[in-house]
Amino acid sequence: MNTNSDTINSLSPNTSQELDTFVQAHLDALEQMDIKLILVPNITLHETIDHLVIEKNVIHPIHLTVSKIKQNKWSKIVLFRSLNTMKSDYTPSLFNTNSIEIEFPTQKNMLLIDEVRKQIYANKETDELITKHYLLTKNIPRETQLCWLVQSYLFLIL
Repeated sequence: MNTNSDTINSLSPNTSQELDTFVQAHLDALEQMDIKLILVPNITLHETIDHLVIEKNVIHPIHLTVSKIKQNKWSKIVLFRSLNTMKSDYTPSLFNTNSIEIEFPTQKNMLLIDEVRKQIYANKETDELITKHYLLTKNIPRETQLCWLVQSYLFLIL
């Protein structure tokens, strides 16, 4: 099932009754289908989904990430994500309640990370921008894992 991402984007990143209603209607339609799992390719929507009534199982990328981090016995991560995700309470709270410490990039680096994300999304990234982003990862201490949540995909870089 596809939905109009422009509507979701206009209501995001903050939760609201209007966003709840929109997402719940789409989830209700999905639940009528013969499916077992729902994959929502937008981490920001999971904050809304977490408090809606859903019968089917929803694959939650942050929960999967937490599980993988615990499986590897890591206790500290650096979060590279959208500016909103890095500044919100939602994502960090999911890690913190699982005793996973988060280090955040500096404000300047957060802006760079977010710009890289936006440029990649628009298919306008440059080699220079990608190189700057890559160099950020080189400054992360080896004992700290880099946790990169990109839409519905999970990347843990060792």
